[in-house]
Amino acid sequence: MEWNQSMPKSLNLSAVSTRSPLQSKRSFPSFTRKSSRSSVGFRSSQPRKVVAVTQRHVVESCGASLPVLVAEALGYADRSASGSVRISPSGWAWLVTGRRLFVWQYRQLSSAGSVHESRRWNVAAGQCRELNLPPSDLSHKADLVCVITNEGNHFPSCVAVTPEGTVRYWPSIAHEGTSVEDNADLQGQECDSLTYLGPHGCLLATTTSTIVLVVPQMIDGRHSIFCRALKTPQGWLGGISRRFSSLIFGSMTASQVMEVRISRVIAVCPTQVDGGSSIHSPWKVYLLTGHSLQHWMIGATEQLIAEYDLDRITQDSFQQTIWRVESGGESKVWLMDMQLIEGGFMVLAAAVNPSCSSLMHYAFGTIFTDEASTSPVKFASFCPIKYTSLYREDEELKSWNYHFILHGNNVIMFNFKNIIAVPVSSPSEDPDKLEFMTSDDRVLGGALCGSVPLFFLKNHGLLSILPIESTSVDAFNNSIMEDSNVSEQSLLFSDGLTVSMAELEEMSVNKDSTTKLKAAFLNYVRKDRAKCEALLQDLFSESAMGRSSRLEVSGKPDVDRPLDQVVVSASLNIIDEVPDGDPRWSDSKQSTVSLKTSSSLQILNQLQGKQKALEIYLDFLKAMQLWEKLSGLSVGGRVVSTCHVLAEHEEKLVAAISLKTLHPVHNALLDPVIKRVQVDRGMLTDGCLTHIDLFFKEVSKVHEAIPVLCQYSEEVVQSSRPPDEIASTLAEANTIILTVLQDVMNFRKQNDRSPSPNFPGMEYLPWTASSGKAGVGDALVLQHSITLKNGAQLAGNPSLRNQLYDQLVSLVDIILDGCRSHLESIKGSGKYPSCLQQYEVKRSSYIKSFFDEKEYERAAVLAEKFCDFEALVRVCDITGNDERLSEYQEKFEDQGFSNFLYAWYMREHKQGELLEKFRQGSSLRKVQAEGMMLKPLDGGNRLAFSSAFGQRPSRPLTVGGDKPFRRESQREALGSFLSNHPSISWMLNVFDGETVKASDTLRMLASQEKESITKKKYMLSMAKLALLANGNVAARGAAMDWINNQMNLIESQENLPESTVYSFGYEPDKMPVLTPAEIIKLYIADECEEATEYEFSKALDLLPMIENNEEREELWLTVWCRAILRDKWLDVDSCVPVETCQRKLFFKLVELSLLMGKTPLEVLPPVDKIMAMEELGTLRESKSFQYLLRIGYEHYSGL
Repeated sequence: MEWNQSMPKSLNLSAVSTRSPLQSKRSFPSFTRKSSRSSVGFRSSQPRKVVAVTQRHVVESCGASLPVLVAEALGYADRSASGSVRISPSGWAWLVTGRRLFVWQYRQLSSAGSVHESRRWNVAAGQCRELNLPPSDLSHKADLVCVITNEGNHFPSCVAVTPEGTVRYWPSIAHEGTSVEDNADLQGQECDSLTYLGPHGCLLATTTSTIVLVVPQMIDGRHSIFCRALKTPQGWLGGISRRFSSLIFGSMTASQVMEVRISRVIAVCPTQVDGGSSIHSPWKVYLLTGHSLQHWMIGATEQLIAEYDLDRITQDSFQQTIWRVESGGESKVWLMDMQLIEGGFMVLAAAVNPSCSSLMHYAFGTIFTDEASTSPVKFASFCPIKYTSLYREDEELKSWNYHFILHGNNVIMFNFKNIIAVPVSSPSEDPDKLEFMTSDDRVLGGALCGSVPLFFLKNHGLLSILPIESTSVDAFNNSIMEDSNVSEQSLLFSDGLTVSMAELEEMSVNKDSTTKLKAAFLNYVRKDRAKCEALLQDLFSESAMGRSSRLEVSGKPDVDRPLDQVVVSASLNIIDEVPDGDPRWSDSKQSTVSLKTSSSLQILNQLQGKQKALEIYLDFLKAMQLWEKLSGLSVGGRVVSTCHVLAEHEEKLVAAISLKTLHPVHNALLDPVIKRVQVDRGMLTDGCLTHIDLFFKEVSKVHEAIPVLCQYSEEVVQSSRPPDEIASTLAEANTIILTVLQDVMNFRKQNDRSPSPNFPGMEYLPWTASSGKAGVGDALVLQHSITLKNGAQLAGNPSLRNQLYDQLVSLVDIILDGCRSHLESIKGSGKYPSCLQQYEVKRSSYIKSFFDEKEYERAAVLAEKFCDFEALVRVCDITGNDERLSEYQEKFEDQGFSNFLYAWYMREHKQGELLEKFRQGSSLRKVQAEGMMLKPLDGGNRLAFSSAFGQRPSRPLTVGGDKPFRRESQREALGSFLSNHPSISWMLNVFDGETVKASDTLRMLASQEKESITKKKYMLSMAKLALLANGNVAARGAAMDWINNQMNLIESQENLPESTVYSFGYEPDKMPVLTPAEIIKLYIADECEEATEYEFSKALDLLPMIENNEEREELWLTVWCRAILRDKWLDVDSCVPVETCQRKLFFKLVELSLLMGKTPLEVLPPVDKIMAMEELGTLRESKSFQYLLRIGYEHYSGL
């Protein structure tokens, strides 16, 4: 039955009394449930929607909308794998689906343990973290996850266990990448549940009744997890009650003997028993198995106090009350769930007797154990209920297995598809079956959180189920008909936003624009739209608004218009309004008419009233189309969107509520801070109003407490207190600052108030990052500095030191998040490049501080969030974490992380490591050829590889390996990057077996090499080896000839006489690459005094390598001329001319050339060209020279 959607939301269902219990022959004795932690009275003030109403119960949605991550996970989950949910009284809930674990805060408790009404509900809701569970062949479930809240930490820790027994512990859910693991060594047993035991850790129970203590530890400042199995005492007395029962009543069926599955584990904190004890006091633990209940005391040691056999008395009770027979050997019983009551416990049992019917019957039994040390003979009370289900042996256990919640005089039974409310005080009444779920809906979890039964459904999210008077439905519907003129919003504020008609009329005719806008707002709340529109038309006419357009002709935003100023002024009036219901403020009221957002005398309620009023005010602006007409205001030398100014007012309210909630717990620190703020403002108390009243009234300036708190921290640091006391004070101050600001940031993420569209020239710098009096940016920088230098670095307590480092991470997160928001708002403007540079310097500096302290995991958390690729690569390089590096490549694939990574390796001269880390070992081929196989590089091969990029690898590169690319896209990215770095890309080609491509690259590099002949020689050597490794002989051809020619050229250069090399300023070991012409000139140079016909012959051999014909011919003639000039041709003996010629270097060179198989025509240059060479100078005119030259020609031409 669906509830009427027009039901007044102000109606407090929790105030409706429950129906009187009917008398029955078979009823429970009076009992109360064991007290749990303080009650959760959050229903009345939370946003809720009635989902369904039955005759005795109302089902309502509870809290804000689910976090987006949770909603998406449920939406995309298969029907058969919708997951499971666990709801903790600590205010946290978690969903498990597949290997994904989502943890979020559905409500928030005060640190003192008490629950404030609706404490920061809107702020806390939606904080969600996703964690990855360890791999498992079985399905994960929420019962094997425990979320642990730690005092002083904003985020809890988490322990998760796979069904096979792998334990993973996250010290903080805020850091998914920081976890430790252990194995419980269960030898094949399947894990069933994980229960929190306070300081003693968690209790892991298996389906076969084995229990293991799982203890998170901190050893030498590092987190670890410890698992220890608890053993049940054995001996003759072990299981005596069960054996004794068998002797008296006969043997039990095999199915009953084997049924030892744990159904329920309940842990009781010592404070729930005696009202107070030390943290080391043992906890009571009750384990309900398939046939018995165990009572343990677990603390520093563990002890099994008692074990109660319940199987026989359960079977007998069903026989006597249902089937009315004495012998029921064929019946089967199951103990499904248990809850503690005062002096004992209540169990939910089920039974079926196939010989009678196939119906499954259910009953509740109570046993008192205060004075009992042995197994009870019978239940103190046993009451079957009027509900049955059909039993089939082949059906899944979960189809008929139920759990239950004990709530007052009602019990709510539930399984994955049914929720049934049973009045245990009147069991003869029909149960109230709540039928509101669709076919695809599922109950994923349920728990009693304080005094409210909460359930989590796949399609509905978090629901509460409470009793209601049977006549309430009609009363609700009638109340709507009686007051149809009262709006939904006004009912939300039954004690506020109410003014008399006279007051409203007075506001409407007031000349003050802000007052008139508030009058329009109140008419909107009263749903008098005509009056509202008339006031707005009069207030914001075309002339009053200044311009109809939000942009000037120049394209710049039209700022500081009356519309924007009045809208912001009204908003300020709301958040800074004097509490109307507090008579102490009567003399401080500035006007006779106010919005009266709250008549409460409690500051927290007043702040929440302002928050609700401001929310409706913003809805009013949007509904009346004023929001879209807002432009900007000049604030602190910047043009700021009016929408962002209004959002800041909302955030200041969130900060005020958060700070007021923290005040009772941290009053020793906050009281002097708030007093100093008031002194700085020049506002002193007048005897009636306290400094607390004055401070929280002016919400728009609530942020001023944070800089003062930071100044107080600085004073503490400069005092003579012990280092650990200073560190503790800093930790407390950080807890206050971070709690307030993180609440603000979470609210900001959930409520985006950005203007659409965002106009050029407007900037957005959140007050959480703004400097000066308008923000807390300077204070956060100061707090970070003193926390690092005087807290974390000096703290002696490892736990305190870790807490401070976690707080430093959060401080940097807030600072950089604000800077990033500002950057995004000015993108495309002239300020952007300089601001970006400042941001990157600041980001690097903050993250570097964690590197300096070797806090690499914390550095990685910040670097990952703020895309500091340099820091991410450094973390992975220092820690040697290649797996994480690959994950970053996937995560930041679209942001160019791969190219940055490869460039970093190049810049750090770690090219060898680059190839070692990122080559694809699985696709490498064994490259072999005659005389060559690529192996781990050593000797000449290693030198050859290193020479290509100017250094020796830090470790040998290997072919093969076990670190292939995680994705082909990474490989493609590397290939694309290396295309611009051929000096190492050829190695990747070799690894891939593309030896021809590698050879081509090496030949290209060799042809471009000018600096070092050694590098060129090794490049050519590797190019030749790569060609030889290719099996295609036809592919070698011209490439091999070119390589051989180049090697010959290098050999010619290397054979130059050392004296000649030195004389030209070269060093033989560091020679650059010379051209053939340069080598020729060195061979024939005058400085090469020892040159013979052989050196000149080498010069001639190099001539074919000169491509230019004119240059080649000119050099050819130059070589011969230089040979001529090496000897004296004048004043020689001409009597024997032929013998004289044979002694000249010129003709020795001719003779050597002829001996090498050349013809005189090929060797001898034309005489006329020789004689025309100016290089010969006056020698050309000598008759004697001409004679000897020609006779020599004649002699050698005739040979």
